Amino acid sequence: MSADDSSFRVLFLTPAMGVGGVGRQLFGLSKSLLEKGHEVHILSLTPIGNFGHKARSAGISVRSLNVESKLLAPIVVWKIRREIQSFEPDIVHAHLFHAIISGRLASIGLDVTTISTFHNVHDRNPETERLLEETTLRDRVYSLTDTLSAMNTFVSDTAMERYIAAGAVTREKSTRVYNGINVDKFSSSSVEVDRPGGFLWVTVGSIEKRKDHATLLEAVDSLQDTREDFTVWILGEGQLRESLERKARQLGLEHHVEFKGEVYNVPKYLNVADGFVLSSRWEGFGLVVAEAMACGLPVISTDAGGTSEIVVDGETGFLVERGNPDDLAASMATLMELPAAERATYGTNGRQRVKEMFSIESATENWESIYASFA
Repeated sequence: MSADDSSFRVLFLTPAMGVGGVGRQLFGLSKSLLEKGHEVHILSLTPIGNFGHKARSAGISVRSLNVESKLLAPIVVWKIRREIQSFEPDIVHAHLFHAIISGRLASIGLDVTTISTFHNVHDRNPETERLLEETTLRDRVYSLTDTLSAMNTFVSDTAMERYIAAGAVTREKSTRVYNGINVDKFSSSSVEVDRPGGFLWVTVGSIEKRKDHATLLEAVDSLQDTREDFTVWILGEGQLRESLERKARQLGLEHHVEFKGEVYNVPKYLNVADGFVLSSRWEGFGLVVAEAMACGLPVISTDAGGTSEIVVDGETGFLVERGNPDDLAASMATLMELPAAERATYGTNGRQRVKEMFSIESATENWESIYASFA
C-alpha cells in the first residue's frame, strides 16, 4: 500500500486500450480510483488506442509495450516484469487472456498480488471446431497458471459459471464483479445529432461474428414488410462490415439501415434514439446495454450471457432468443407499437437499475474492497 496506508498502487495490464468495452471500462475505473486517491498505472501490450489517449489526458499514467504480435513471447513477459519492478504496485490487475497469462508469469517471485479479470463468456467463438479447440486450449492454460493468481473475477455470473465448469478456474478463488459506468455521462449530451423521422433504433458494437448483425438485418427485413417509419443506426467497425453492407443491399434495407462506422461519442447517438437493440450471440457483460439503459432507452437484447443479468424482461425491455430473427423482429414491433409513455417507463426502470447496480461508483467500491482484502 502507499505511504498513507489507505490507498493502493494498481497496475492495470491489458492487451489494448482501444474503443472496445475493456478500454472504456479501464478508463472509467482508473479515473475513479485516481479521484479517490489511489495510484494507477495502465500498461497496454499493443499500441495505445483511443481510450489510452483519453486516460493520459485525464492525468492517468499510461504506457504501451507496442507489441504487434506474439503477445505471450518471453520478451513480452520480461518487459512486463520490468514495468512491475519499476512501478512497484500492490496489485497487478490483468484483463483478458494475453494480459492475464503474461501478467501471471511476469509476477512470479515478486511481492505483488495478481488479480485476473475475465470479460468474456468465451475467449473464442465456440461455434466452429477450430476455435472451439482454441477455447479448450486457453481454458487449459488458465488452469495450469491459476496458482499464480490470487483471485479470478468475472463481469457476470454467466461467465464465471462457464469457466468454473470448464475447469479453467476454481470456485474458491472466483467472484463476480459487475462493470460500472458513469451514469451521469449517459444522461444527456451537449452535442446534437440530426436524426431521421420515425422510430430510431441504435445498436453499438464491433462488426464481427459474435455480434451477429446478420440476424438484426434479417429482423429488419421482416419488419419492413409491415412498417416503414423506422431506422436502425449501426455504430461500429469491423472486418465483416463490407459483407454486412452487401447483405443489407441484397435485402433492400437502404431506407431502414445506416452504417455510422466507428464513433467516439456514443452518448450523443443514444440520446436521440427511441430504442436500443443488440443481437449478439454472446456477451461477457454487455456494457453497451447498460449504457443505453443509463440513457433511459428501452432495450431489446438477445439472451446472450451477461445481458440477461442487466435487462429485466418485461420491465426494462425484452430478452429474445439468440439467432432468431423472427423473435427479434416481433419484440422490436411490440416496442414500437407501445404508447410513448409506456416506453418511457421501460426507460426509467432501466436507468434506475443501472444507477443501483452498474454505476462506476459501485464498481469502484467493490474493487477497493477486493484490493483491501489482500493488504
